Amino acid sequence: MKIKLIGDLHGKLDQYKKIVLDAERYGEKTISLGDNGFESEWLDGEKFLSGLDGGLENHKWLAGNHDFYPNYPRFSQSLGDFGVWNDVFFIRGAKSIDRHHRIEGRDWFREEEMSYLEMTKCIELYEQTKPDFVISHTCPAFIKNDIFGYSDNDNTSILLKQLFEFHQPKIWVFGHMHNSIIYSHLNTTFVCLAELQTMNLVI
Repeated sequence: MKIKLIGDLHGKLDQYKKIVLDAERYGEKTISLGDNGFESEWLDGEKFLSGLDGGLENHKWLAGNHDFYPNYPRFSQSLGDFGVWNDVFFIRGAKSIDRHHRIEGRDWFREEEMSYLEMTKCIELYEQTKPDFVISHTCPAFIKNDIFGYSDNDNTSILLKQLFEFHQPKIWVFGHMHNSIIYSHLNTTFVCLAELQTMNLVI
């Protein structure tokens, strides 16, 4: 099975739709890695995906920090907070460094990072499943520091570091950093996808 992973959408749904239609042609599933957009983009995306043959069962969105969070699991394309989808372990969220320039409730939401309880449950599931394939919106803290030079680690990056220290998957793919990078560390190949960049994950 092939799952086409798609870098941050940033509301560019016309380009996203072309990628998904191409994936449909070859029987591939897709997951976007976050920063999909806000309410209108989520509504538009749901309408578009529901009209496809593969539809909402085969094409999912992982939420990042620039996403519409009020009751966002109600959108059929939402993966949710964390979990396993087609053998891929996923973790949503990140902290917006530009949150002070945004308006709460319109383009910034406090729920952009999971709560302590949600993160605890995420750790428990990760320890149970020990996945080979992981996707997240942001990256573990040590990648954020060593590769991208950011020292301000958010709770999500710290969580991802804890997950990696417990179990090293074969492949870990993320977006958020807006660069195209492949980096091997211990037993894991980390892949950062730039905006709308794609990668086929073979499960």
